Amino acid sequence: MFSYIKELCYSPLLKKLILLVTVFGAGIVGVSYVSFIIYWTWQKEGWVKDIVKEHFAATIGLPLAGVAAYLLVSVLEYSYGKIEIEIWGLKFRGATGPVILWILCFFVIAISIRMLW
Repeated sequence: MFSYIKELCYSPLLKKLILLVTVFGAGIVGVSYVSFIIYWTWQKEGWVKDIVKEHFAATIGLPLAGVAAYLLVSVLEYSYGKIEIEIWGLKFRGATGPVILWILCFFVIAISIRMLW
C-alpha cells in the first residue's frame, strides 16, 4: 500500500526539486530579511538603525547564520543521502540527524561570529 510513497520519497527528481525549492525559499527569506533591515534603516525614526549599529552581529549575523546552516544541511543531505550522526555513543537517525547537524552548524557559525566580532 505504501510502496508508491516509498518510491516517490527516493525519487531523484523529487529530491532535486525539494533541494531547489529549499535553496530558492532560503534565498527569498534572506533577501526579504536584509531588505526589511535596509528599508527600516532609511526611515526617519531610525530605531532599527540604532539597533543594527549597536548589535549588528545579533540582528544580521545570527538570522542569516541560521539560513546558512539550513542550506548547508539541505545540500549535504541531498548530496550524500540520509544523515546519521553518532556522538559519544548516541546515535541520531531519521529526522534527528539533520536537526543535530543544523544545531552544530549554527553553533559553530554563531561562535565564529562572536570570535570575529
